[in-house]
Amino acid sequence: RYIKESGYIQKVLQNRYTNTLLLSTILIQGVVGIYQFLRGTSLGVYLLGESEISSGMVGSSFIDIQGELFLRSYGTFPHPNVLAGWYLFTILLTLFLYSKSKKKDFLLTTVISSILLIFTFSRVSLLLLLLISLIYIFKERKLFSFSSLLYYRFLNIFNGGDNSLSDRVELIKVNIGILKENILLGTG
Repeated sequence: RYIKESGYIQKVLQNRYTNTLLLSTILIQGVVGIYQFLRGTSLGVYLLGESEISSGMVGSSFIDIQGELFLRSYGTFPHPNVLAGWYLFTILLTLFLYSKSKKKDFLLTTVISSILLIFTFSRVSLLLLLLISLIYIFKERKLFSFSSLLYYRFLNIFNGGDNSLSDRVELIKVNIGILKENILLGTG
C-alpha cells in the first residue's frame, strides 16, 4: 500500500538506470554461462561465487546431446536451476516494468533473459517460460515461435535419454544406507 501511495514504482520507472542495471547483470551472468556451456568448464571467477565445475564431473549438471556432453549454464550461481529461476524473475520483473512504462528497453531485456534461460536446460523453468510466453502472447495477440533446443530437452524425458529420475532414486537408496550407518552421530 505504501509503495502505491508514495509513487515508488513510478520513480523506479523514471530512473533511466533501472533497465541498464538489469541488462548488465543479465549479460554478465549470460557471458559466464555461455562460456561454461561452450567450453564445458568454469570460467574461473570463483571470487564472484562461480562453482568449480566441468562437464562430466561428478556433481556437475550437464546434458548429453547426441553423445556429446554439455555443461549446463551456471553463471555465478551454485546450480543451473537457480540461475534459471533468477532469469525467470528478471523476465517477470521486466514484463511488469514494461506494462507500467511501455519502454521498449524492458522488452529487449526480457528477450535476452529468455534466450539465456535456454542454456540452463532447466525443464521447469523452460516450461514456465513457455507458459509466461503463451499468456503474454495471448494477451498481446502476437505470433509465437520456440527453439528446437527446448523441444529436445523435453523429448528426452520420454525416449529414455534422460536418467535424472533413476539417478534420484539411486541417491535416495544411498542416503538411506548412510542414515542407517550414522543414525546417532550423523556424517557432518
